[in-house]
Amino acid sequence: DDLASRAVQRILSTRQSTNGGIDAHALARRAHRELVYFADRDTQAIASALTLIPSDVPSSARSRAAAQGEALVRQMKQAKRRVDEALTVVQTGDAL
Repeated sequence: DDLASRAVQRILSTRQSTNGGIDAHALARRAHRELVYFADRDTQAIASALTLIPSDVPSSARSRAAAQGEALVRQMKQAKRRVDEALTVVQTGDAL
């Protein structure tokens, strides 16, 4: 979420720059790549951790861990939408 917030701020700041070499599209693409990378890395870590849970642990614990992975993916998609909204604001000149 912090990564998306910083990206949104950087993208929106391109409105005030007089095309000083700051490319809002490039900022958005980079933010998307980073969001996908971190979500993928974290969901893989959760999946790896799930393999280490002993079989005698209640399935509810396994389910909670799996739900965390799903929540990470949802958060990543929401963050990507925020970045896209900021890019749209810059392109159209609308308010966020």
